[in-house]
Amino acid sequence: MALTPTAWLISYDISSNAQRARAATALAGYGRRVLLSVFEVPGGWQRGAQAAAAAEALLDEGDSLLVVPLCPRCRRSQHGEVVEPAARERCW
Repeated sequence: MALTPTAWLISYDISSNAQRARAATALAGYGRRVLLSVFEVPGGWQRGAQAAAAAEALLDEGDSLLVVPLCPRCRRSQHGEVVEPAARERCW
């Protein structure tokens, strides 16, 4: 059974200081900063795609963006709770 994401981790590697600041501002409108260049964006597929598109529009050649969906089970694990492994079932 596929699970719907409850949040997204979006990370960027942007060489320009100005573009990096713009990406942080754009992503802050979608979620909370968890590390210097990593944001946690709550919501389903559409919200994750919107946040990713906002950051992607600021990338230059050589920059990169990583967007990772978190299912409810993965998210519990990310926040430090003990989660029993699924029966070798993939989330997606």
